[in-house]
Amino acid sequence: MINHLVGICPTLERQDLVRQMVASYLAVSTSPPAPMVVVASGAEDGTEGWCQNQAKANGVPLTVLRSVEPLCYAKAVNAGVKHALAAHPETQVLLLLNNDLVIQPGFFEALAEMFSFGYDIVGAKLLYPPGHPKEGTIQHCGKWFTLDQRSFHVGRWQPADFPQSMRPVAYPDVTFACVAIKRTVWEGVGGLDEGYTNGWEDDDFCMKAREGGAQIGVHPGVLAWHGEASTTGMDNENKARMFQRFSSIWIETGRIQLPLGLFLGYANP
Repeated sequence: MINHLVGICPTLERQDLVRQMVASYLAVSTSPPAPMVVVASGAEDGTEGWCQNQAKANGVPLTVLRSVEPLCYAKAVNAGVKHALAAHPETQVLLLLNNDLVIQPGFFEALAEMFSFGYDIVGAKLLYPPGHPKEGTIQHCGKWFTLDQRSFHVGRWQPADFPQSMRPVAYPDVTFACVAIKRTVWEGVGGLDEGYTNGWEDDDFCMKAREGGAQIGVHPGVLAWHGEASTTGMDNENKARMFQRFSSIWIETGRIQLPLGLFLGYANP
């Protein structure tokens, strides 16, 4: 198992999603569960009181940071990590969790196995949840890059037994909807770039981590349902603006160094 892990969950006025995610986190955790910091921004929706009750009932350090100002993903996560490292200085692994996840059994065991293989950033295999139009299909099992250097989700909308998703695989990039990052890598990169607003901040972080030699991969047992964009929705105009920022830093400068084109997978480092 993983010692000294802390979960970080940013949320914006969606207590219903937080309750579901935290319940799954506690259900699959070892005893005692790892601490978690929930960063709740926007209007008060009862998240703080509910989390306090869960902390008492389950004996887990479940802390809520409140911000009346709505926070973008990067700002919320950075604030949560800063608090987590101050409150739990022994932390070695940061587990970033979107509020619209439902973590599946075996998650933490598979995560520990992936770190034992020498990975520094471990992404999740994410499936669309029950009731979603794409229910049971893959939302994410790693990211690859097109010839024009845009990232895409490998296996999106493929069946859950899509062959490439059934074994541990190294990737150049993963979504941060559900990701575990070694503290040393987080501190080496300096956290998420807050110039990104809900788009491409995870790609930017992975590129910086790769420059520092970090190994990135996905394990099929690090498994969760993911509603995808359940809080903010799909804002394609914003995504386009954030890609322009990513492009100006990585692509137009020639800084990006990636395997491109047809995805064939590549082996464990």
